Amino acid sequence: DKMGFPVPLEEWFDNELSDFVQEIFQSMVDRKRPYLNQRALLNNLHSGNRFSRKTWGLLSLELWHQLYHDRAVEWRSVLKTS
Repeated sequence: DKMGFPVPLEEWFDNELSDFVQEIFQSMVDRKRPYLNQRALLNNLHSGNRFSRKTWGLLSLELWHQLYHDRAVEWRSVLKTS
């Protein structure tokens, strides 16, 4: 059996990744993701009441979405106009 190892998510979110996480989550709100309760996300983030594993999962989902979904939409629109 594989065992995971602890990752200091709370420490990262409070220090090194703080600005990055704020920026990514604000972009989620700006893009109006249909699967996201935007008010709850921002309230949770600004209150300092972070759920580290859930925050990490949501951050990963949004980065994937931007990389693979949003970019594909951009490329499709470019290809249609050329």
